[in-house]
Formats: sequence, C-alpha cells, structure tokens
Amino acid sequence: MRHLLNFSNLSSTALLRLPTLLSLHIRLNRHFLYSINMDINDVKWLQKVVPLLYNALEQLKKMEETKKEPPRRRKRRATPSPPPSPERRPEESQKTEPQINRTIWVKEEYLYRDREGFFATTFENLYENNHEEFKAHTRMTPRVFDMLFDLVAERLTKNSIRTPISPECRLFLTLRYLASGESTGCLAKSFKMGPSTVRAIVRETCDVLWTTLSPTLMAQPKEEELRAIVRGYQDKFQVPHCLGAVDAKRLEISFKGKENLVLLAACDKNMIFIRIDIGSVFTPACRVDWHYEFGAQLFGEQQPEDMGPASLESPDLGHAFIASSAFPLGNQLITPYPTPTLEDDQLLYNQNLAIALEDTIDKAFRVLMSRWRVLSETIYCSKVIAEKLVRAAVVVHNFAKRHDDTYCPHSFLDTVTTVRACPSSTDVPTDWLRYGTKDQQRINSASELRDTIKDVMSKESSEPSIFEALLDSLEWN
Repeated sequence: MRHLLNFSNLSSTALLRLPTLLSLHIRLNRHFLYSINMDINDVKWLQKVVPLLYNALEQLKKMEETKKEPPRRRKRRATPSPPPSPERRPEESQKTEPQINRTIWVKEEYLYRDREGFFATTFENLYENNHEEFKAHTRMTPRVFDMLFDLVAERLTKNSIRTPISPECRLFLTLRYLASGESTGCLAKSFKMGPSTVRAIVRETCDVLWTTLSPTLMAQPKEEELRAIVRGYQDKFQVPHCLGAVDAKRLEISFKGKENLVLLAACDKNMIFIRIDIGSVFTPACRVDWHYEFGAQLFGEQQPEDMGPASLESPDLGHAFIASSAFPLGNQLITPYPTPTLEDDQLLYNQNLAIALEDTIDKAFRVLMSRWRVLSETIYCSKVIAEKLVRAAVVVHNFAKRHDDTYCPHSFLDTVTTVRACPSSTDVPTDWLRYGTKDQQRINSASELRDTIKDVMSKESSEPSIFEALLDSLEWN
C-alpha cells in the first residue's frame, strides 16, 4: 500500500484538493494496527478508496502540464495601416511613447562603480590630501566646492529603489566635464557609468547650476549695482557712463552636422559677467537669432530708453556698453572711432576704450575658455544641451570668481594674456554682428552719444589729478 503514492511529486493544488491523503502516510500493517488497538476490518475500505485517489492524482498532474504549455497561436501578418486623417493627428500627438522595459539595468562592468569608479577611488583622497589636483578637476578649492554643493545638493539628490548616484558624484562629474572638455565616453569608462548616464547627469546638473545660481549671480542689475559698475569703469579706465564691456565668441557644435552658437556677454571691471545672451546662426543669411532679451536690446531690436541709472551730474547723457570695432554703433553700444584720420581727443577716447576692453571682457573670455575648456572645443550635442552647458560654465565662473581667490590669480592672468586662450575659431565674423543694423537715424543718435562721452573724457583728462595738484602746490627750493 505504501508504494501506491509518491508524495514528493504532489503539487500544492493536489494537496489542497485532497487533504485526506495525508492520512495515507500511516503504514497499513498489522503491527501498527495492533499498536493502536484497531481491527483490520475497520480499514478494509481503504483498499477500494486508494486506487481511486491515485487515478485522480494522475489526472490532476496531466491537467497542470497542459496549463503550463499554452497552445501555439499562428502569428497574424501585420498589414500596413492607412495614414491617419488630419482630424485624428492632433489626438495622436498627445499620446506618450511607451516606456522601454530594460532587460539589464546596469552592465556587469559597472556593477562595482561604488568601489572601482573614479569618484569612489579618487575623490576623497584629492579632497583631503591633494588640493591642487582637486582644483585641476573642478577649477575650485574643496572649500568653494562645499559652498557650491550646499546650494545644489537638495536638487541633485535622487530617490530610487536602486542605489542612486550620489549628488557629490553628480556635481564632481559635471565640473570635470566642463573643465576638461573630455568626451562623455572617456568619462563613462573612468566613472564606471554608461555614456547615456553621463550625458543625463551633465545635462541635469547644468540645469540645476543655472537655476540655482543665476537669480543671484546673473540677474538684471539693479540701480545701485549699475551705479557701482559705472563708477568702476570711471575710476579705473576713465570711461564715463559705461554699463560694461561687451564681446562675443563663436562656439562650434557637431550634432547631425556642424552648427554654430554665439555667446554674447558683458562684464564689469572685475571680469564678472553681468549679462549674457546666446544666439543661433542662420548661415545662408548670416543672421543671429538671439534667445534672450539682452541681444535684442543691444542691437536695437527691442530698444529701451536707458538701461543705466539716472545720472546726477549729466542728466541728459545716457549710458551705453562699450565694444570693439567689430560691433555696430548703436544707442546702447558705443565703439571706437574709425581710423586713420583722428584728432587728439578721439585718439584719447580710442586709447581708453581699448585699455578698458583689454582688461575686462577680453581677459574675462580668456579666463572663461581656459578654465572651462568645453567651450573651446567642439561640443558634440544638440543646440539645446549646448546652451545649458554654456550657461552653466558662465554662472560657475562667476561663482568661483567671487568666492575663490585662487581661481584667477595675477600669474594666471599673465599666462592667458601671453598665450592665446581663445582659439581663432571662436572669433565671430563681423557680418554676423552687423546684420540688419543699418538704421541711419539710430547710427546718428549713437554717434552723438559717442561724441558726448568723448568730450567728457577729454575734459576729465585735461583737469589735473589730485597727485598733480599736490605737486603744484609744493614749494620747491
């Protein structure tokens, strides 16, 4: 009787449906029955029941096997659907793309990122023991890095079922990418991440940097701030009523073909950028389409009355930015007098203007493009992502310039002055900047403003300085 059933092959379904089979484990022999004082006639009915139960179990097993193997269905041949009607196309555009179910979340070579990746093996050592090397990767000291991290940590923190990449690693990776201009493929191998993960981290972190820092470091200057800028150019370069120095650089992008972006920026006397704009270049017409209001205001497309503070000394004299002769003359943009025939006051004006441009915006761009080399190399991404990289580099430059004394020391300024930090490929063609700026009335108004500023500059230079007045007052024996 004990060989009739094999309970090791029973399924859970069979056991649930036939709970009475548990009693069959009892050894039906005379010795067992005598031990419990039972008569053999009391269990003879089992001889008829057990074969029936055995047959029932065999049928249950066959039923389970048929459930595991579903019947094969013949695949239908896909037939091309007719094109959607115009009425239904807007509805279909609202549908979201289905999510891709990944078969592998992390490749095998990236599983040990937290132990073998560049951040895990190098960051702490550089942070604690090698500040120079740390600065080579991030362009800032550990103290300034901590200041920046405290501002963006909350927005860089990710919540996920899987172990997320730490916000410190995200910031460190992005700063290294901006500073070195290294390809995302090389960074992926170094940090033990996928290239798509590196690109996503850089894109998201650049967004966070701009969103967090721009309200304080790149906001529209208020009246007191504008007064400080005007006073700085007046005291340092003898250029009155100057709102800042302006220049532009061309950035090359490679994404489904080569394209160009133009970075237009203005800075104060301390090489801190106060306004920027980014433009897309339309090659056939050599026209730049500015993405923000600064470019449109500067070139006269959206002309405000006066972008500067009210002048107490000369209420009729407006304010303007200064730029090189590559830029067009405008109500908010004054340039040098054209050569070669110039009078003495015009030569003085050009000289002061050249010194101011060289010591401010020229050096600012050299420092920016030498510290953040991603701007001096070809950027392999779309225009939208490239714009995020440019904005992040500019705002981090301002942050480091304000809080880190070692970011731009005098020795570094001498280096970027003697060595060409900005490649010649970054120079913007004059046709791009002068497109559509042939309004004669606006040019005449700007010429009058330039002449007025030239007269003020000449008058101030003719007056004796405090040092000269002190020398004249001394009586020499």
